Amino acid sequence: VGGRTRALMLDKDSADVVYAGGVAGGLWKSTNGGQTWRVLFDKFESNTVSCIAQAINGDIYVGTGEGHYSLGSFNGSGSGGMIGSGIWKSTNRGASWTRLASTIPSTANNYVVAFAFVNEVATSPLNAQRVYASTNNGLRVSDDGGQTWINPIHTSEANQSSGDVKVGSDGTVIVSIDSH
Repeated sequence: VGGRTRALMLDKDSADVVYAGGVAGGLWKSTNGGQTWRVLFDKFESNTVSCIAQAINGDIYVGTGEGHYSLGSFNGSGSGGMIGSGIWKSTNRGASWTRLASTIPSTANNYVVAFAFVNEVATSPLNAQRVYASTNNGLRVSDDGGQTWINPIHTSEANQSSGDVKVGSDGTVIVSIDSH
């Protein structure tokens, strides 16, 4: 069972290939436009798929952690979202997956450590190695396919939760920080 679907992505080279991520059911793939589905991963350390992005070279990035649902819920108000395990990457259209070591949360089941919640992943249309991640600890950017990350925002809001990031066809980046 896929769970609450938080992410959908059409493969850049074939509209018949669709990926769907559920926050309680892992990542699924259809090769016939959604007629049938097979699970790609549901036994990894975290099945809380929150976002999916594909780079111009075909690499796929999957963010984990249900940050949008968990906002405000760890202080006793409401029910909590599922903590994630960072970002996973496939270089072969989902046949195999590697968790990016640079995104593994330093403490399991801790909602304040970096990459506990990856709310959105986006890639550059101009550079196959540039990846953006909106996380519980702000926006992160990688120029080496997720091996290392920097925080490009140098203000008091630099480490506040980033909810969304979008990249335009010209490379322009728009990001939300905290509730802005």
